[in-house]
Amino acid sequence: MENQTIARPYAKAVFRFASESNKLDDWSVMLNSLALAAEDSHVKQFINSPTISRDERAQVVCDVLADTLNSYGKNLVRAMSDCGRLNLLPEVYRQFVLLKAEQEKSQEVTVYSVYPLSEIEKESLVKRLSEYFSAEVKLNVEIDKELIGGIVIKSSGVVIDHSVKGRLLKLAEALEI
Repeated sequence: MENQTIARPYAKAVFRFASESNKLDDWSVMLNSLALAAEDSHVKQFINSPTISRDERAQVVCDVLADTLNSYGKNLVRAMSDCGRLNLLPEVYRQFVLLKAEQEKSQEVTVYSVYPLSEIEKESLVKRLSEYFSAEVKLNVEIDKELIGGIVIKSSGVVIDHSVKGRLLKLAEALEI
């Protein structure tokens, strides 16, 4: 809950800037890339390292994502790094996506499943996801045999992984520590 509170001003500021400059999609891509990078276990360790300066952290993140970030995206990284908040990038992105969906009042969602979903399952997912995103949900279902079981939900960079494969990967990562 505390991370949500701390991330909220960043998300709102980025959303306002992106809206005013008609760059919501560009910012979605940048924030998605930043969030994915910040969720990587090696990057987490790097951005939380007390032996690396905040300037160095920001520079490395900007260098790694140089092809994705524009100058404003790099400024966001530097500002968040200066405050020791790079670990909040996934939450900033999540809140940005929610603000964008609220403005658009619709959300396209892709569900990856190992088997076709029944109409009842689809209706249930649409209802739950509509509540989650506070928007009308358009559901696409794709079959992915590599999941083993469960589902993965993707929308505007938000990924909700309830697959067996995802759980096994998290377990494997946890055991490496």
